[in-house]
Amino acid sequence: MFPFLLDELTGDKRENLNRIFKFGPFPEPLLFGEEDFAMRWNRDYIHRLVEEDVASRLKNLIGSPISINALREDLQVAHKTVAHWLEILEALYFHFRIYPFGAPLIRAVKKEAKLYLFDWLPVQNQGYRFENMIAFHLFKAICEKVDSTGEEWELRYFRDVDGREVDFLITHNGTAKFAVEAKVQDEKKHISSLYIKKKFPDCAVYLVFLRARC
Repeated sequence: MFPFLLDELTGDKRENLNRIFKFGPFPEPLLFGEEDFAMRWNRDYIHRLVEEDVASRLKNLIGSPISINALREDLQVAHKTVAHWLEILEALYFHFRIYPFGAPLIRAVKKEAKLYLFDWLPVQNQGYRFENMIAFHLFKAICEKVDSTGEEWELRYFRDVDGREVDFLITHNGTAKFAVEAKVQDEKKHISSLYIKKKFPDCAVYLVFLRARC
């Protein structure tokens, strides 16, 4: 069972956005509404799942392609062990991964998956925390879409050899349908989003901000 989505909460949407961003999506800390309690709950949650050094390492990798080799060297364990840990934690709803999107029209790079947490509370950087929160909402929506329709919907990300990157791409039957960029502050249009729109005219592009420019 997935944690809460923003649109599953009742009441004022702006207050709910601030609340779920601050306390995470799991019912107990979200409904209790105190930051100290939420942090204690998350710490206990992590300890129940995995050793502290593994969880601490993963929470610092949000939004970046995850390298099993780098983790193996950092934790001083075998490549197979790290891969196994990631599979177990994914099955336990600790994290989920999204994979790069490639197509003949773009010079996409083939890199590792990006990793996001089901509970973004441990992510200290506000930009990465917001990106994680948006990733979760898109991931859950895609899972529900696949379950209800049986169609081939996927959540991906995009990065090419020239360094242009888009946080999220939603694809249908292998075709890019929606591009989403998550930003803390309102800003000018993102050049990578414009690039995707140029290459895929039928792909809608959305810029999502935590705080609008005053």
